[in-house]
Amino acid sequence: MTDAVQAALASGLTVFSGSPTVDRGVAGDLVLQALATAGDDGLAAAQLSARSTGTAAGVDRLPAVGEALTIVASVEVRGSQTERHAVIRLVNATDGFYRVLEWH
Repeated sequence: MTDAVQAALASGLTVFSGSPTVDRGVAGDLVLQALATAGDDGLAAAQLSARSTGTAAGVDRLPAVGEALTIVASVEVRGSQTERHAVIRLVNATDGFYRVLEWH
């Protein structure tokens, strides 16, 4: 691969996490535009819009106090897989920095 080809592709490349979906919070604009064009469920377009107004958490901005975040943990052992989801809200409290809103 030449330097020119690498430079052209760099913004569309990500690290494979094992997840079957693209993490829109860290995907580059080129990837989000491709997803939106391909008929994404609206999440890519929403992320692009939030980035354009400076309100998107992700690779370029840390989440702020008051925002809700979803955490997904997936484990596979010997062909058996389990997944857990947590929704938390960031808070600024003396007894911790987050509150669990949902767990399943």
